[in-house]
Amino acid sequence: MDLFSVLWLGIIAFVTLAQAAWLVRAMKTGVVTYYFRYDFYREQDPFKFWMLTAGRGFAVLLGLGMFAFGLRFIR
Repeated sequence: MDLFSVLWLGIIAFVTLAQAAWLVRAMKTGVVTYYFRYDFYREQDPFKFWMLTAGRGFAVLLGLGMFAFGLRFIR
């Protein structure tokens, strides 16, 4: 196990956790933020809201898969 692998998995875990937190926030409040600047509301822009929310959900699944795949190389 080298330092690069540990740092890489740490970065993947951090980004996945951030995406999961933004996903939970969007589902609770009905507001999704894009590029830290643009807000889309569930009632006003439902298509944009659900596309960004689905993208965040996909990012969480992709991050979990990348993390599990990376753990196989460390073992």
